[in-house]
Amino acid sequence: MVLLGDSSVKMTPIPRKVITVVFIVQFAEAFQSSVLFPFVPFMVASFEGFQPEDVGTYSGFLAAAFVFGQLISSFPWGMLSDKYGEKPIVLISMGLTFVSSLLFGFCGQFYQAYLARFCAGLFNGNIGVIKTYLGKNTDSTNQGRAFGLVSAAWVIGCIVAPAIGGFLSQPALLYPDVFSQDGFFDQFPFVLPSLATSFVLLISWIASFVLIEDEKNPRLTPRHCCARLTNVLLCCCPTVLQPKTRFFKKFGEVKQGSTSAMYHKTLTSDSESDIEIDLSSAADSLPQALEMTEVEKTTQSSTLATIDSETDLLKPPPTLSSLTRPDLRSMLFAGFMYSSVCFLFIALDETFPLFCRAEVEQGGLGFLTDQIGLALSIMGVIEIIYIIFLFPRIYGRFSDMVSERLLFVVCICLFVFCVC
Repeated sequence: MVLLGDSSVKMTPIPRKVITVVFIVQFAEAFQSSVLFPFVPFMVASFEGFQPEDVGTYSGFLAAAFVFGQLISSFPWGMLSDKYGEKPIVLISMGLTFVSSLLFGFCGQFYQAYLARFCAGLFNGNIGVIKTYLGKNTDSTNQGRAFGLVSAAWVIGCIVAPAIGGFLSQPALLYPDVFSQDGFFDQFPFVLPSLATSFVLLISWIASFVLIEDEKNPRLTPRHCCARLTNVLLCCCPTVLQPKTRFFKKFGEVKQGSTSAMYHKTLTSDSESDIEIDLSSAADSLPQALEMTEVEKTTQSSTLATIDSETDLLKPPPTLSSLTRPDLRSMLFAGFMYSSVCFLFIALDETFPLFCRAEVEQGGLGFLTDQIGLALSIMGVIEIIYIIFLFPRIYGRFSDMVSERLLFVVCICLFVFCVC
């Protein structure tokens, strides 16, 4: 956290474009990850061939399909981003995720919904690539604050998405005065949350296309793409877009002897004289340009030779086997702690809607989708209050290891309390 850093070190300002696009992409990632939690038990129950006692099992399978796809594809997406740059990978993966998320709301069978959700996670390579992009554009002075804002974007997405998913699912049942009981939204009761997810992904795609600056793809910008599109249109429709077509010959021809014709003649003669002057000056400076080119080639070759000789002296990058035993133990402990806390939170997010959907006679709450979404959003608000106010105080009073162990025990106690 920035509050715990050294105050004598001046923090480098975070680039606004970078933090804005990372914030939007992380918000979209959290949105599509948690938007289905309020209605996934109801969606599974609406499929044919499922018994009431199987709803919980298949709801867990459906909720896990997204992250299972991410688990398979996260490493290949990272390799592709290293080779081709972050921007094209983010745009391609987000576009494919947009299509998969849109199709999810139109699924009428369990295998269709699972396949759409799995493909949404398989095509989604943003979570690792966008964090790599953020790390490249920050340094040690502002990296903690930047990643803190990324965490805030994730929490905000987890607050907004369940509420939207709960209030927009089954609109014919929740809002019978607005939506028909036998209409389109009754046939596809979960299409509105999918449309909302696709809209968020579309906004994220546009922001990524406009704001991400990739060194490996300097021409992948709106300006260059518009120029290319204009050139394509000029090639495909020359009779409409290019000058001196039949239209211009018929209606735009200049009469001889007119003022416009004289002005055109003057411009033509001036341009011809300018061309002659440019050609003569270019002919005079050609030998000097060739000499400079040879000098530049010699300098470049010597520089490359120096770089190659220095590169040979560099040591290979550290591997897992080169780590010391204390460093390896700390790394494994940190990974175990992080995965354990994620397991607790994800398990709570997936089992809580099942508990809310169950009837009161069965020990549940008998909630509808809108009530479940509101409850999950309240949980997200409590989480962000904890991140902003409580966590910095605990982390500032105790050491790293003591804070981690204390918070881990608290999480276990709260989880047991919520389950019981």
